[in-house]
Amino acid sequence: MFDSLFNKNKNKSISDDVDVIEKIHDEFFTEVIRLKEYAKNASSLSTNKQTLIDKCNRLKSLGFVKTVEITEAEKEIERLKKLETENASKSQLLKAIEYFTVRYPNYRFIDEFSVKNICAKYSLIYGSIAEYKGSVPDKNLEHIEKFKIDEFDECYFYRYYFLSKNIICSRNEFLTHKNSNSRHDTGSNTHTGKAALEIVAPASDFDLTEHEIKDFKLTKKPAPDPIVLKPVIYNQIKYYLIVTAWGLESNDDVVINHNMN
Repeated sequence: MFDSLFNKNKNKSISDDVDVIEKIHDEFFTEVIRLKEYAKNASSLSTNKQTLIDKCNRLKSLGFVKTVEITEAEKEIERLKKLETENASKSQLLKAIEYFTVRYPNYRFIDEFSVKNICAKYSLIYGSIAEYKGSVPDKNLEHIEKFKIDEFDECYFYRYYFLSKNIICSRNEFLTHKNSNSRHDTGSNTHTGKAALEIVAPASDFDLTEHEIKDFKLTKKPAPDPIVLKPVIYNQIKYYLIVTAWGLESNDDVVINHNMN
């Protein structure tokens, strides 16, 4: 089904394409391991400049705002704040990984930042399955049909007319928002609903008529390997579970039930 892509490069063998597809699949399915190790590694918040920070506070209490000590101390304070924010993010990520690993052990977890990085690396994009133009093999269609998660874990979104992006939320928040705006409809927002399945594939497999590609620049020849992602939510942050994937000529039997054990 990807003959048109391969024929553009006569010197490239089919086995090379298979190797690329396998590398992409492997990165998606093993990313959760790297994410878990990253999330476990909290940064130290200790500082050898506490005396300077204390002096900074004393100076400020007297009205000083631009001394050398204050400037240097504020750099250290800003560094510690960034580390504290990073640690909080890592803690949230680790909790999400543990939650979805226990709830859905047969499906691999991945976050959106990782999806973007892998897409950028292999010149792929991701988006709603509604815009996907490629074919779907029967076995992968069955994987998608059988994929189920609890309503509590579903990712929802709503959209304000004056904003250019969707507001990600949980089911309960969505229903609250919907009910509230049904009673007080100002015409400034709209209800949407459950987030649709998303798919990773070459840009050529998407209908881009009314869309644009952001966040990374496509520079290399796209490698064909659709990967279907299910948006899920944890503590108001959107993540993904990998539903299914297929590759060259749909012959590779990748995918479902790759548990963490």
